[in-house]
Amino acid sequence: MVVIPFGLILGLVGLEYFSKRVFGRKFIVGLAMLGAICVLWQVREVRLRGIVHGWNVENINDMHRFMAERIRKVASPGDTVAVNDVGAMGYFSGCYVVDLVGLVSPKRPFPENLTHYRPKLLAIFPDWFAAYGVRDPGIDNIVFYDSDSTYKWSPVVGIGLYRNSIASRNTMVLFERLKPDEEGPRDVPVYWH
Repeated sequence: MVVIPFGLILGLVGLEYFSKRVFGRKFIVGLAMLGAICVLWQVREVRLRGIVHGWNVENINDMHRFMAERIRKVASPGDTVAVNDVGAMGYFSGCYVVDLVGLVSPKRPFPENLTHYRPKLLAIFPDWFAAYGVRDPGIDNIVFYDSDSTYKWSPVVGIGLYRNSIASRNTMVLFERLKPDEEGPRDVPVYWH
């Protein structure tokens, strides 16, 4: 912010110099034309940035808030949930949130976090943790186990974005904790926004 005034002054001096070189005595007309071009370019950029910001807000609302509200429906306040994006899910879920990426929780390997916290639910981008996923032939889907295989997490619902402008993946999946011999649902609905 502190360099913006200097940038403006430098830009104006540069435009004046350029218009004097190109337009000679009519440099004021040239300066006005260049100024108008710059203003129009800025208006276009501001409009495009506004559109992208709107899509970003809609994406977060469609994916993260949707997932947080699902968590709130099936979890009790104080339950532990593990997520790879803490923002909206931490705020709207009403649960104790473990950040699997390590921004607000201690950074540990994925299975270690599952063993340490025993979260009731996982809300993650599964491909971020693909190295830890195991195909469960009973449901023909990927599940995750904690480091001592006391529990497994099976998918229950997914949320996808048709037009993703901010989320690091197009699909997020909610997994629930089960005992190793239990089977989760075979058909996992994915809601697309």
